[in-house]
Amino acid sequence: MAKHAVLSASGASRWIGCPGSVRLCAELPARFKNRTSVYADEGTAAHSVGEQCLRDGSFLPEDFRNHLIPAELKEWVCNDDMIQAVTIYVEYVRRRQREMGANLFVEARVRPLPERDDMYGTADAVLVEPYGEIEVIDYKHGAGVYVSEVDNDQMKFYGLGAVENVGPLNISGGKITIVQPRCQGTETVRPWDCSVDDLLNFGDVMRAARIETEKLDAPLIPGDYCRWCPAAALCPALNAQAELAVVDDFAEVIAEHEARGVVPEPEVTVTLPDSDDPDALYLALCMLPALDHFKKRVVEMAEDNLEHNIPVRGHKLVRKRANRAWVDPVALETRLRNKKGVKVGDFTTRALKSPAQMEKVAGIGKAFVADQCHNPKGGLTLVRAEDPRPEVTLLDEFADALDWTQD
Repeated sequence: MAKHAVLSASGASRWIGCPGSVRLCAELPARFKNRTSVYADEGTAAHSVGEQCLRDGSFLPEDFRNHLIPAELKEWVCNDDMIQAVTIYVEYVRRRQREMGANLFVEARVRPLPERDDMYGTADAVLVEPYGEIEVIDYKHGAGVYVSEVDNDQMKFYGLGAVENVGPLNISGGKITIVQPRCQGTETVRPWDCSVDDLLNFGDVMRAARIETEKLDAPLIPGDYCRWCPAAALCPALNAQAELAVVDDFAEVIAEHEARGVVPEPEVTVTLPDSDDPDALYLALCMLPALDHFKKRVVEMAEDNLEHNIPVRGHKLVRKRANRAWVDPVALETRLRNKKGVKVGDFTTRALKSPAQMEKVAGIGKAFVADQCHNPKGGLTLVRAEDPRPEVTLLDEFADALDWTQD
């Protein structure tokens, strides 16, 4: 496993906003450090495909179709979805390299503060125009969480590191770009201009934050970054938020069950914010991402303890329900085809391929597919106000409904 920086680029928002998290993470048991999810693991595989294509200009993501790409948890099949997403990233980097006449550095190790050995990161792609601009490009394979390019601490970390590698006097300006092809409802490629002075000023912010992280009483300050913190389940500040939200409601029920000598699965009515109080509702909404992550981390820690034969009060591990599966699907199909009185339609189903799959078929193509398909409206979902997707109001929906009935 690769060594991780104590003050990493990916954790920059966290350790800048919550200096105490560095010490808390350092105190974690080894088995809880640097854990990864299946989503991050798939992203690692996708990054690997992109890296190989950019290092060897003769490769295309398509060349890796159906290859097994190793990551930390497993090997991932390079399928249509991965190929399509990584192709957007690779084509953008190559196009920008041509436009800028730039040198390309792939998986570039950067140190934004050269005097710090514990502060480094690896940028996916860095383009350096001789005595001109730099562009730092970061590929995000995730589909569920939109990553903003604006004033992004991780990207500024990479940008400053690239400037320090080249020399500030050799750079006239900078651009940091997020490429996130699989996040629906947003621009796939999102550049953000920043000056060399902006990046150097961010270096001062990091220096000040680094000093705070080394203090014994460094504060723990919950924020949006808590969702990515490996120590969230052990964080006193996050625990305090959880207690404010639910623990008072649970306490009486737990005490009552303990008095009877049983361990409960409490049924508790949690006190909700007043829907007529916009400030209370806003604060409760802001707490949810951190509390969701807190819950996830607590469950992970409990499962890990049980897997290591460490008892967890009132809980145990059981097998998940699994659906039945054919022992040998190919042999079974052969037997069924030869079985009297059984038709092919009795044991197989036919379905049209998706629009994305059909576009790649010779003789069909994008124009034909575009004429035969439509984009149905998705359901409504609640997001933060800075999300780039246009706001939908009930008046909009009502007007659309009227237009439909009048056609």
